[in-house]
Amino acid sequence: MTSYGTFMFGFGMSAYGRETMWDDTAGKCLVHQANDIHHAQLHPGEHLDDLTQEFLGQIERRLRPDMVFPGKDSRNSGTPKQARLSLYDLCSDVLVPAASVALFGEALLRTSPTLVDDFHSFDEDSWMLTYQYPRLLARKMHQAMERNTNALTKYFQLPLEDRPGACYYVKTFEALQREASMKNRDLAITIHLFYWVYASGCCPTFSIGLKLWRKLKMKLKDAFLTMEWTSTNSFDVPC
Repeated sequence: MTSYGTFMFGFGMSAYGRETMWDDTAGKCLVHQANDIHHAQLHPGEHLDDLTQEFLGQIERRLRPDMVFPGKDSRNSGTPKQARLSLYDLCSDVLVPAASVALFGEALLRTSPTLVDDFHSFDEDSWMLTYQYPRLLARKMHQAMERNTNALTKYFQLPLEDRPGACYYVKTFEALQREASMKNRDLAITIHLFYWVYASGCCPTFSIGLKLWRKLKMKLKDAFLTMEWTSTNSFDVPC
């Protein structure tokens, strides 16, 4: 079994779903077609331009002060206020929702508002899935993964007209799986794998060294009030 097949099994795809994904009796199997669609989505061209425009637009919207600091308004204050932000949390709370909307449109987060938190809970321990930890020793990860799968299943149960805005990959791969009579849950699992790869890249675990920190400080000095070296990679920002 290939690594992709191992992940399909680990995510809980049914035996019918796994057989359907690898069935090549009518030509190229769904797994290989998924690769072709993925390339078409990310190679330079119309599909990548659409995805990039939506992703960057979502980032810009989520970086507005009223989104970063909900409920705070310093416009009427005589002195600027400030708050400390974790760089990791800022990236996660901005980029993961932005990626989610760029990939699926607004409907996914609208119908499953805890998805981002559930994704973080899963992604934090997803290495256990990679190393095939038994469920008994990875309950938290499996529970979060199940919540994500349920959210995507609910999304694919909606009529197409109730979930506009999906990217080319999601729309095209869903259509192919519908033609193969794939069930909603198995469809959700195949897309969950794709979503995991995209969204986990938005919230990497990182550690900034002092040399790199000094370079960042020079680049970002006009955007932040104070930028002192801390072990938590945090910034003081106006709010």
